[in-house]
Order: sequence, then structure tokens, then C-alpha cells
Amino acid sequence: MSKRWNAVFYILLTAELIICFIIACSGQSSSIGPSGENPVEALVTETIGTEGGTVEADGFLLTVPQGAFDDVNELSVYKDTTHTAFKVSGVAGPFQIEGLPDTFNKTLRLALAYRGTLSDESYIATGALVIDDVTGDSAFVYQTISAEDSSNHLVCMLEPRTGQNGSTKATSRLQMWTPWKMIQFEGLSGVKSLESEHFKFKYASYVHGNMGALINIMESQVRIILDDLTLFIDGIYRDWDWPVSVMVLEMEDIDFVITLDNMVKRQEHTINIDRILIESEDRFYALKMQTGDVLLKMILDDYLKNGNQSDSEKYWFKQAVASWAEELFLGEDYSGYPKAHRLFEMEPFNGMVHGERAHYAHGVGMSAVVKYLMDDVRFGYAGLVGTFENIWNGDLVIYALMNNVRALAGDWWPDFFAKYISGNIYDVSASEFMNENNVEDLWEIKDETTITHTFKSSEFGLYPDLSAKLFRIWVSYAELEDNMNLSLQAVGNVNSDGLAVLVFSMYNGILTLLNTPGFYSSGYVIQDLKDKVDSSMDHYLICVVNYNLYPPYNNTHDIDLQCTLTEEPEGPGYIECGLQIDVAAHYFNWTPDNSYDSYADDATISTYMTYQGSMNGNIFSATGTYNQYNYMVNGDMTLTFSSDFKTITHLEWNESGTHSTSNFTKSSTLVAENIPFHYGYYGTDIFEIEGEDICDHVITLAHSQSSADGLSYNLVDYSCTWDSQIFIALDYIDDGLKQQTK
Repeated sequence: MSKRWNAVFYILLTAELIICFIIACSGQSSSIGPSGENPVEALVTETIGTEGGTVEADGFLLTVPQGAFDDVNELSVYKDTTHTAFKVSGVAGPFQIEGLPDTFNKTLRLALAYRGTLSDESYIATGALVIDDVTGDSAFVYQTISAEDSSNHLVCMLEPRTGQNGSTKATSRLQMWTPWKMIQFEGLSGVKSLESEHFKFKYASYVHGNMGALINIMESQVRIILDDLTLFIDGIYRDWDWPVSVMVLEMEDIDFVITLDNMVKRQEHTINIDRILIESEDRFYALKMQTGDVLLKMILDDYLKNGNQSDSEKYWFKQAVASWAEELFLGEDYSGYPKAHRLFEMEPFNGMVHGERAHYAHGVGMSAVVKYLMDDVRFGYAGLVGTFENIWNGDLVIYALMNNVRALAGDWWPDFFAKYISGNIYDVSASEFMNENNVEDLWEIKDETTITHTFKSSEFGLYPDLSAKLFRIWVSYAELEDNMNLSLQAVGNVNSDGLAVLVFSMYNGILTLLNTPGFYSSGYVIQDLKDKVDSSMDHYLICVVNYNLYPPYNNTHDIDLQCTLTEEPEGPGYIECGLQIDVAAHYFNWTPDNSYDSYADDATISTYMTYQGSMNGNIFSATGTYNQYNYMVNGDMTLTFSSDFKTITHLEWNESGTHSTSNFTKSSTLVAENIPFHYGYYGTDIFEIEGEDICDHVITLAHSQSSADGLSYNLVDYSCTWDSQIFIALDYIDDGLKQQTK
């Protein structure tokens, strides 16, 4: 072999085909074999039918007994001088045979004339040429069959197996090789065996001194999967054929790890590892990464084999999890991001189901999403296991994933992009996101003729479910007024509640999020634009996030980003406020004697007193204090308005009260979003939302109370019904002021 691969092969076998995925390949074309073509001219070709027969040539002898074949098969044998995985332990061949049937009914006898003398253990290795369906690279994958010495020949038996589902029809152990019907046989000697808790190893005797490190690394990776990831559900772990076979090859000029699933018995696995990976500590980094990757994917495939979705649809998620897991498998050697991630950093923007079209690249790029979720308490390890268990039960990958995040898509999908673009996930550089190849377009605001612009989906492509697009804005307008703002609004043929506009300023090579972290809507206003530009913040990156999703999650949406340079509107002069929320509540009550649940169809939680405050831009901040009759109540409230002041885009309220003599305490918290203006009268504006949908607007609701006599209650859960509501009243400075036009 003329090239050095730094590759991991993962082979999934089905009755129809072998799919071999090559990860982190160098990108050159492989010199391993002719992708199913005959390597040289055949030494011999024999036609053998039901009567049986022999195929013999140059130290190769295959005996087929009568009745072994159901039909006539043309068998050709080739001497293979190009492909050898056993440069020291190989003592016979290698040969290739073409034309063996998928099934045969009786044991075949294979004899290979060997060179020199035998030592230690002897085997005949069987190798299959497998080809990557993405890159076209190919390699042989090997298993071993015990062999005996007979008249200077290594002899083994190729035995049929009982078919699946108890069928009396026998299927060949070699059936897994049949896509090209090209099988390699090579006699081995000087081989040793070792067995650990989860693996049984075969290797050339001269690498015995390095096997301790290999065993320790592979057992460590299994323990990570078992103990940290807890991904072995009982059925998968119990059904696997433990210990897993590991064959150490002797290629000398490549390094890789290969795994093979037997199509007849899915839980029987074979792993090939080249000896070059275990000969020095310098290569342990690659060994840890590749063995961890291979073992994890073997397990994930058992989860993914159920359901009706395509292999590519499942594969991107498997790849995403495996790429993220490098941080577990590499430990202190981890660089801070998956090895291949720098090549595919923009993949999360393409939409979650993009993996059906570019599953390897998409999977590596989407490891950033897995990283975000694994570090989030709303998902974490429990969410990952739950996702794969749902997939095991037949759910679509995206449905299983979304269903295991304990939050709505709007609560985390925009936040992922906010953290990702800010460099808080895998430390992706700002220049990557600002690169002209990664943004859809650039709008320059340079004079009074360029103060409006629309980034149109019709020009840059539709938005898939759960996707995002990037745009750049450069402000070079020298005549900006002090009261100028830049209004950004995403609109389209989707629910605006499913859109988020994230705004980043670019300064000194760093992208800084301008939105309040965790709170995003379909519009944003860059206020005090002149001050920012005067401070050299004249470049902005806009990320429009689409978190609309509708089964089957492969929809596309027409979304535009409307941008307008405007004068700052005069905001309302609010000075007082109060609020009330009504929900169907579930309380847990306890007394000195017992505890019990109680339910209220119309529980009301409200401010105890009027709060006083003031406007600053589009934010109203207020506090409230009550102190009479030994009862003290303190509270604070912050309301953030949309640019037109028609919507309270974000609300936070906290209030607590204490009675100094009775030890009575009470506390309330509400965090909500997107509460629209309803009506105004005599200096008061009412923002209100009613009905079952208000629960979609509530992020946090808490309420508790306790008293000295031990009677206490705490809000455990709540729901929203037709008469639920959130009601906020805001008063102006002067009741006689003309009401704003809403």
C-alpha cells in the first residue's frame, strides 16, 4: 500500500449490501484493490454444481461435497500479491476466490500449502473487500478460522450456519462477503491469543509486548460506554456475543481500526486493528479515538436498526454522537473539539434533517448540537439514552431527539446558535461565521438611499425546519443621527413565534451577542446605532433562526429579513404597573400531621401592591414595597418591549413577603414572553393574553407559602384552560396624556 490512511472504517452489513463508512480519511484515492474487479488473471476457473467437485491451483485446494450447492457456480481463484494484512505471520497465500454462493448446505474443506514452519497457533484468515459508498475507498476486513496442519497444508472447514428465524436453510458464514463474491484466504502461523473481560485478541507473537496497552485502552473505552454513557440497554448487552473478536493486522504502512457486523447474527462483531497503532505511545491518541469511535458506533447501530427510516437518516445522528464522544474517549488528550469538526463547522445551519443528503459531513458538524445538549440539564446523559431508546422503539431520529429535550424548540434551538456563534461551543472563530462564503449576503448602509433592505429567501434559498442563515451588515453612513436605530424583523409563511433574530456586533475580531441571552424573538432593534458606530462597532452579523418544525420535519419555509434604519420612537412614559396570572394549579400541601395534594381550577397569583418605575429605551424597570402591620413585601419587575411597544417580549417578576411576628412567608415568580397589547383607557395600557395558549408564553411560574403553625403549600405544576390569563396594567406619568397609537 502506497498511502498512509488515518482512517476509521465502520461496516454495517445487511443481506443486500455492505456499507463501509471511512472517517477522517486523507482524501486521496485508495490503492487497496480494484473495487470488485479481479486483481490478476485467474489461476484456475471451475464450474461446480450440485454434484460437488474441487478447485485446485498453486497450493490452493477447495473441496465441495456433493449436495453443498443448490445451483451451478463458476469459481475462480487468483493469487493476490497486492493485498496482505499479515506480512510476518502470513505463511500461505494470500489467494482470492470469486463466485462462492450466498448459501451452501454442507461444510467445505479448504487447504492452503504453507511456507516454512508453523509455530504457536495457526489459522486461515478470511478477508472481504469492502468499499466506502461515499468516497469509493476500499479495504479488506478479516476474520479467522482455526486451521490444522495436514501434509504441509493448513486446513480449515468453511461451515454453513442455521438461517435466521429458525430456518432449515443453511447460510454461509461467508455470506457477509457476497456483494462482490470476492473473498481472500491467507494462512497464518505464529499467532497468539489473549482474552480480557470484553475482548478476545489474536495477534502475531512479535507484538505480544504491546498488547497490554491495547487491552487497557479498549477496556477503558467500553467502561466509558457502559458507565458514563450507560448506552447498553439490557437487551443489547445481553444479546451481544461477548467477548468481541479483535484481530491485530500487520499492514505496516497504514493505521486504522475496522469493525464488522455479521449479517446472520447482528450481535457478533469483529474488530481489525493495525499493529502500527499499538507500537508506540505516540500513536495512542489515534488508538483511543478510533477504538472508542468504533465501539460506540457498534452499539449505536443496534439501537438504530429498528424503524423504517433510511440508513443515511440515522447515520448523521450516530456520527454526531460519536464525534462529540471524542472528548470522553481522549480524556486529557482532547483538543477541545472533534478532530474533523473544523471541516464542517457550518453544518448546523443547514437544518437538522440535512443529514439525509450529506450524512458524514453533517454528522460531524452537528456534534456541536450534541455538545450543547449534553452540557444542558434539560437533556444531558439521560436525554441521550432516552433518545436512542425511542429510536430503538421505532421513532424517527429527529422526533426522538426533540422529544427528549425537556424544553420547547424555541427555548434551546436559538440559544444553541447564540452560544455557537459566540465561540462558546468548540471555540469556532468569528472569522468563520463572518466569512463571505458562509453568509448569504452583505448589506452596506452608506447613505440616505440605503436605509432599507430585505434579505429575501427567494434569493438565498428556503429555510428547512430547524435551520438558520447568516447575514452581514456594514454601517459606513457618515451622517447618522443620534436617535437612529436599526430595526430587524424576520417575516415569512410560518408562525413568527417560531423565528428568532440573533444580532452580534463584530469588534476586535470578537463576535458579541447583543440580544439578552436566552430571550429571543422574531425582531430586534439595534439601539443607539451612532454611538456604536462611533465606537468602531460598525459590522454586524445577523443570524435568522427557524425553529418551526412540523412532521415529517423536512419542510422548507419562505422567510425574509427586513432591515430598516429608523428614528427612535418616543416611548410611553410608564411609571406604575401591576400584574395577575390565572392558571389551573396543582399544589402540594403539608401540615404538622400530614401532607396532601390539592388542585385549583382558577388559582390567581398577582402583585400585592402597585409597582413604581420608569422607562429606559424599550425596558421598563419597577419595584414595589409594602410595610404595614408587621408584614413586609418586596418585589421587582422588568418588562422588555418590542421596537413598536406593541408587545412585552420578555417579563420577569419576583415578589416575597414576610410577617415579622407570625413567621408567615410567601413568594412568587413569573417569567413570560410575547404578551401583546390589548387595549388602553384613561392613561392605562393593558397587555393581556387569554386561554389555553398562555402556557406557551410562560417560561417559569413559582408560588409558595408557609406559616408558623406548619400549614404550608407549594405550586408543583400548572396547566392552562379557556379562562386562564396573564394580565398586566401599566399607567402613564400623566393620566391626561394622549394615549399612544397601538
